[in-house]
Amino acid sequence: MAQSFDTVGWFARDPVILNRVGRILLQLPDVDLVRPRQIFIAEDCFQLLSTPNNRVSQVIVKSVEKLFGGDVVKHLILGDYVENKVPSLSHFISKEIKKQDYGIASLAALSSAMRLLQRYEFKNNDGEWVTTVKPDLGTGISERVWEAIQTTGEIIDICYSVKAEINATLTSLLEYQDDSAR
Repeated sequence: MAQSFDTVGWFARDPVILNRVGRILLQLPDVDLVRPRQIFIAEDCFQLLSTPNNRVSQVIVKSVEKLFGGDVVKHLILGDYVENKVPSLSHFISKEIKKQDYGIASLAALSSAMRLLQRYEFKNNDGEWVTTVKPDLGTGISERVWEAIQTTGEIIDICYSVKAEINATLTSLLEYQDDSAR
């Protein structure tokens, strides 16, 4: 459908089975789990919950502290971080998005850019088939498919820039640093 968004994965009932399946499929040896160096709590994302955000985040923080100690917990305002580190995103942050009281402007803009890119790729991959065959699609899907068919490519290069920048930003943020390599 949209090749740059495709991913493959597996599901499991618990992390032990997930780990075992991953090790078998990736042909990796069994090793002890590594203590995380940092776990990020995206404070602004918790504010979007209908449940009081401090109830949820405090349970997570206390559980992480109990398992790994308090030094691994890092608090982050993800929306600000993304906005500062992904300059191409400014093309998608409009006054309307900033006015939203139910979201985080930079993450809403990121969603918009990625949705445009996904629609553009869908159109390139399946647009001819959709316009020729005119398949009978269900409500909701039909509207999204026809929106994709009508997508123009005028800002797609910026969408690809946003995607590359967010990938680099999150990779850098979450990068594992092996102390033994230093």
